[in-house]
Amino acid sequence: VSSLVTFLLFVAPAVRRMLGHSDPAPRRGRARLAASPVRRRDRAQFLPAALSRDADGRLTVKPIGWHGSGHLAAMVASTGLLVVPIGEGQIEVGGEVEVVVDERQLGAVASA
Repeated sequence: VSSLVTFLLFVAPAVRRMLGHSDPAPRRGRARLAASPVRRRDRAQFLPAALSRDADGRLTVKPIGWHGSGHLAAMVASTGLLVVPIGEGQIEVGGEVEVVVDERQLGAVASA
């Protein structure tokens, strides 16, 4: 999982830049949090997450149960990453958070 996250955040943008893309950065956005993730105090996290659209067309995000770097099933089920900043306490459900869209899943997120 950590290798795939590193690829999505660093390697894929580098490859896109080498291919001449004008905007090689990962697609980031804001989404409404549907369930609160466990938050670390000592570092930012990029957690596997399910992105979808609600009835009003707003992007929502729900963290997928994740049990560490070897938990590939979490990445298979994900359509993006929930960005959890360094901090204490829980992130409020319904609040707006940053997400990274897995570009392989753009169609699923757009149509959901």
